[in-house]
Amino acid sequence: MSEVIARNQNRWMNGIKRDTLVRDAVRLTLQHQLTAVLHFLSLAAEKSCDDAEYVHHLRVSVRRMGTALRIYRRALPKKELSSIRKKLETIRRAAGKARDLDVFLEHVIGTGTGSSNSLAAQIKHQREKAQRPIVRCFVKAGRKKGLKNRLFKLLARIQKNNESASRLVGVWAKKQLRDAIKRFYHARPSDINDLRSVHCFRIRTKELRYTIELLDAAFPVERTCSVFPLVETLQQRLGDINDRAVTISILNELSVTASKRRDRIKLKQKQTRETNRLEKTLASFQKWWTHKRQDKLFNSLRRLTKITHPSGMGY
Repeated sequence: MSEVIARNQNRWMNGIKRDTLVRDAVRLTLQHQLTAVLHFLSLAAEKSCDDAEYVHHLRVSVRRMGTALRIYRRALPKKELSSIRKKLETIRRAAGKARDLDVFLEHVIGTGTGSSNSLAAQIKHQREKAQRPIVRCFVKAGRKKGLKNRLFKLLARIQKNNESASRLVGVWAKKQLRDAIKRFYHARPSDINDLRSVHCFRIRTKELRYTIELLDAAFPVERTCSVFPLVETLQQRLGDINDRAVTISILNELSVTASKRRDRIKLKQKQTRETNRLEKTLASFQKWWTHKRQDKLFNSLRRLTKITHPSGMGY
């Protein structure tokens, strides 16, 4: 079941066509995304010790639902929209620390690089503490004012005479994708070694990917199929950089708080190794992310929306 939901949430929305009304697309999309969020919230809260990927899938489903809310924001009542966004952000933040520690456990503790038992025990203890906010979010989600009931209230208040909600998805989609392309284009880092900029670019790349997925039915199949694999690969490579950076950050925190000199020395050694790996990952990305590949991606995006250049989209 989990594998099916994870696979389906990574693919295109069923039941939405170019001539679907926006209000109908909103209901289909948000109900679909809510199912994924609640499913993985339950698993992340109760069974994350069985599979660390449950937390990862939870964060993905939350971000995808957030993108859906952004896409259809003009057709949604502002009060309920704001409330749901806050709840999603709370879940995302709750899962963030746990996910970072899962990545650390995989990259450092699980690599067989001579990690000490005390270090492993310390990280696992932190991971147990990071689990508590996820459990709290799970409990709150089922309450009267929880995420599920809030979303149903939001969907019930979409007015039939709402001009935005009465438009066709085919008309709506191009504007939304252009917005995502513009944000993606302007987030490109001028310096690949600026990890903060790279992180922002990764977020915009995710947003672009989810936007394409959610609005796929509004565009020719052959065009989305030509652009999606490159966006997906770009996101994966940026994710590898982020994972290395997160690992180094945790190692730095541990080395500062370590009470024993021996532990500090070991942590610094691990930090040096991870820093070298990060540098290699950055170099590999820079070699891959050529001007030619960037042009190829933009030309594919341009064919989707028939734009000339992100800086001249008429905004």
